Amino acid sequence: MPPITLYAQEPAFTDLDSAFLAALNISVLTSDIESHIASSSFVFAPFVDWNLLIPVFLKDKDPELYIGNEILDNYSVFVNTPEKANLVEDCNERGKRFAERRERRRMPQFEKHGSALEGLMIYWVEKEQ
Repeated sequence: MPPITLYAQEPAFTDLDSAFLAALNISVLTSDIESHIASSSFVFAPFVDWNLLIPVFLKDKDPELYIGNEILDNYSVFVNTPEKANLVEDCNERGKRFAERRERRRMPQFEKHGSALEGLMIYWVEKEQ
């Protein structure tokens, strides 16, 4: 089995965060993490705004496992800027295609902090048997 390569990207990482992740053999990237997403990837992207998640991180990507915001087929209700209005049609179509062939479940509550994971979903590609 090939080794698992781990990457993390977060604009708010401190030097301590980066050192901690490096100690866990997780490479910290400052940009372009989407270039590392493949069909065998696990993408953990909690609470990333749809207008960045869909057209950048998941654009033309097909990760095997995704944990993050619910992927919708209609983001129209969230359009509140001209920039988002320009993205909504494409994001609606991409969201629909992303969810079509995946199973999904709502993330279970975290008993130590009931709302910490509220709104997160788990999506996985259903394997053919």
